[in-house]
Order: sequence, then structure tokens, then C-alpha cells
Amino acid sequence: PTHINFSGLSDGLYYFNASVNDTFGNTNGTVMRNVTVDTVVPSVTLNSPSNAMTQSSVSVTFNATVSDTNLANVTLYVDGIVNQTNTSGTSGVEYLFSKSFVSGAHNWSILVYDKAGSTNQSTTRTFTIDTTAPTLTIYTPTTANSRTTSLQLNVTGSETVSIWWYTLNAGATNTTFTPNTTITASQGSNTLTVYANDSVNNVGSSSVTFSVDSVIPQLDYQSPTESDGAYL
Repeated sequence: PTHINFSGLSDGLYYFNASVNDTFGNTNGTVMRNVTVDTVVPSVTLNSPSNAMTQSSVSVTFNATVSDTNLANVTLYVDGIVNQTNTSGTSGVEYLFSKSFVSGAHNWSILVYDKAGSTNQSTTRTFTIDTTAPTLTIYTPTTANSRTTSLQLNVTGSETVSIWWYTLNAGATNTTFTPNTTITASQGSNTLTVYANDSVNNVGSSSVTFSVDSVIPQLDYQSPTESDGAYL
């Protein structure tokens, strides 16, 4: 066979064929073929989720914009493993991939191939799925009886809390506060419920029931007790 090599070609579409003739004037020719020279690496831009994102929903949609004249496929990698591949080959559009996750830390990236075999691996982004509500511990007030209506509310959470609030006796008013604070209880039985909201809106709560009796007992003499200063 005869080999002919071409080098230094610019990117683009090229057509070629071959023809032959012998010494008797017999001729023959091949069918026309075409090749594309493509030295441009595909571009990929990660749109969402943002790096180090944390959310409570277990469902995540990954969004990336990919461009290439001769795009072949776009692949989503999750935690270092191939997850989904789109072979539509459409350039300059947003590629969307959706997946559900368990709680914990994860990472993702996009790998792009074009028809010439050029590849582009995006940077790797991390994200966290947090479905766990804060666990609250109420130290005071306790279930013990109290002789005052003014009580210290001392509470902690198992994680960083964005917003604290409480209700007393199933009241309609939610009172926001910053630990620790003072609350005013009612005479008799009280139920205090404390709520805490973390950064991704997981809400935890804890309750304590206690009694308040700040009324001084009344005491007086009754008949037939002798009056003060009486002579017997």
C-alpha cells in the first residue's frame, strides 16, 4: 500500500479520495471520504451546586455548561465514580444530572469528551447532605418545683444553631432568644418547649414540665384562740 501523510493542517473539515491509472490507461478511484481536524479541548463550567454547599434535601441536581464543536459525551462523576453519561452531543447548553444521596460529605465533577478524543475534566466540588436535626439538652429549668416565676433557661445543642426559640404552655407566641436567658413562668404547672434550627433548616426540639408556686402561705389565728395580751 501507498501512504501519504499530511501535517500542519488547520482545524476544519477535509475531503479526500484516491485515483489510479495503469500504463494501459485503465483508471479507478475511491469514494470520497472526509475527516475533521479538531485540536480544541472541550470547555466545561460547573454552575451548581456551589463548592462546599450544605443542604437538608437528599436530592441534588448537578448543572454544568459544556461547549465543543464536535462534542461526544458529558459524564457526571460522584465521589470519584462514573454516575451518569449524556451522549446528546449538544454544545453550549446546560447539562443537568439528578441523584439522591445519603447524609454525609460527597464530591462531584464533570468529564467531557469530544469526537477527536480530546477530554476536559472539571475541578472537583464538595457538598454535604445534612438531614439530622440538632439534639437539644435543657439544663434549667428542671422538673423540680420552683418558688419563683423568673427562671434561667440554660440549653445547648449538638451542633451549630442558627435560630433558637421557645414556647411556654403551648402558647401561640414563639420567643426567639440567645442562650442563655431568663424566662417568666406562670403559677402552677408549666411546659417549656425549646426549638433550634440549624443552617439547613433542620429543626430539633426538647421539652420540660415543671411547677411554680411563689405564693406565700396565709396563716392567721382562729377562734377560740385567745387574743394577744389576754389575761387568763
